[in-house]
Amino acid sequence: MEYLHSLMEYLSLMEYLHSLMEYLHSLMEYLHSLMEYLHSLMEYLHSLMEYLHSLLSAVTADCYRFCNWKDATVVFNMHLQSKCHIKAIEAVAMLPRTTKDVGMQLSSAHSAEKEQARDMLKMIYPVWASLPGKNWLALRGDGSDASCTLIPASSYES
Repeated sequence: MEYLHSLMEYLSLMEYLHSLMEYLHSLMEYLHSLMEYLHSLMEYLHSLMEYLHSLLSAVTADCYRFCNWKDATVVFNMHLQSKCHIKAIEAVAMLPRTTKDVGMQLSSAHSAEKEQARDMLKMIYPVWASLPGKNWLALRGDGSDASCTLIPASSYES
């Protein structure tokens, strides 16, 4: 009996160790994927650092050149030939062709909204006009304030 009891303890210990090994295996897989992620993040940060370094050196060089005003015309002429200036000029030239004036866009949107409201009113009015009641019916409000719109039922022409 004692032998059976020790065997049961041994089996339960083996099961525990097996589950512990599985847990450690899954933990190692997770740590491996985390290391891969950190490695890719490190590569990205390294490339970002190189980009920022090149940008900083370009800005520093521009600052140094523009601090010497005797050579300003030379530096300005160099800037006129730079890729940055050429791209900016192209963007300014393309902008009017690719975008519309904000005022015109807002105006056309407002006109379209008014037209849609007018079409809806034309659909609703025949039903509204056939309702029994006063000759003057309120379209908006109850007729007691100045902002309400009153239309005589006899004045609408389809």
